[in-house]
Amino acid sequence: FDASTNSFSATFTAAADFSGEGSITLLGASYTDAAGNPGSGSEAPISIEARNTGSAMFAITGNAATDQVLTVTTELEDPEGFSTEASPSHRWYSSEDGGSTWIDTGHVGDQYATQANQSGWQFKVTSSYSDGQGNPESVESAPISIGDIGDSFETFFTVAPTASLRQGDVSKFELHYGAINDSGESSAPTSLEPLTLNVHFDASAVTALAPESNVNGISINHQIIDDNNDLDHDPSTTKILQLNWDSVESQISNQLEVGQTTPAALLRFESLLDEGLDPLSAPFTTHLNYTSPSNSDGYDFLTGSTALSTFSLDVDGDGDAKLLTDGIMLIRKFIGQADVTDGFGADFFQQAGRYSPDQINNRLDIAEESNLLDFDGDGSTSLFKDGILMMRYLIDSNSLLDSAELIGSGSQFKENPEDLITSFEAITPASIFESSQQ
Repeated sequence: FDASTNSFSATFTAAADFSGEGSITLLGASYTDAAGNPGSGSEAPISIEARNTGSAMFAITGNAATDQVLTVTTELEDPEGFSTEASPSHRWYSSEDGGSTWIDTGHVGDQYATQANQSGWQFKVTSSYSDGQGNPESVESAPISIGDIGDSFETFFTVAPTASLRQGDVSKFELHYGAINDSGESSAPTSLEPLTLNVHFDASAVTALAPESNVNGISINHQIIDDNNDLDHDPSTTKILQLNWDSVESQISNQLEVGQTTPAALLRFESLLDEGLDPLSAPFTTHLNYTSPSNSDGYDFLTGSTALSTFSLDVDGDGDAKLLTDGIMLIRKFIGQADVTDGFGADFFQQAGRYSPDQINNRLDIAEESNLLDFDGDGSTSLFKDGILMMRYLIDSNSLLDSAELIGSGSQFKENPEDLITSFEAITPASIFESSQQ
């Protein structure tokens, strides 16, 4: 009590780990003055603010090149720590003009997979979180510049860019591994263990079954996890089949020769599509996208994709692909004929399982719009390339071995026409299916 001012005071010290905001109110304060008279003080609320002595720092790490996975790491912890209720949220921004303009990529997560067309771009993240005192924080990372893909890279791919997907069946296709060193030769990295691949898929369309190894002596571990970070930038994929090859270095190295790749696994996906899928809304297409959480030392990783589609060379839906029915309809589509079924009589369409003329035309319209008729995969659809290649395949598949001149210059099959046969087989009925009931 201070007699000179007729006032008194009370002291409260907040604990060092006090979190949030609060107030201290002096209730029912009483005292006795020098003459022995009782007295009381008024209530005096006071606000106590949470301590905030600084912020965390985040950095983007990883191989700053195209087709790579970048990761946000904590460079400096927040002095007050992080809230235990929620992890920091990282929103990614990109710039194509050296940082003058930044655009929200729409991606939020710890990781971001760069694309092949993003050479020269810059990326940064804005990280939002609450610290241990409950203070909201928002900090920005330093930008990172993306260079071209390196001279050495490794990748996984399927020979057929499109595989057939049929209700109630299991699609099987080979997954290949390839690595190109800085001399332009196929050669496995000197340090290749462990080797991990993410196969992103839409769990509403297919379910992943246990893969089979195609390389003797190589075991594959697999697990199915949630697709939380959207590394493939495809919101339709919801699950990841994560594959890990143990002790692959010597086996894959011995399998590879200059200019070649090697089978690494046999993927199996079971269709979950409804048996009553309306052919008028078909063909349905879903994608398997390939990313890798890590690369071999000195090697970049090229992302890839395989389409699973209800489209096949069986255009009329009778269960087989025939030159004089399906082949003719496809050629008419390449020519631009409005009704590809013109001239096929009523008896033809009365056969069990066959689609109606409207359904066939609609299916081919959608296939054309979806670029599924680009059989050689060179980025364009042409009667004199894709149409003739398709006819040759239906006549005699081995004739494609002498058809390199018809394959587009940008096609992966240009130097290996035998792989085009595999690609056509993948969209031919009964060649890649096994009954899920077996």
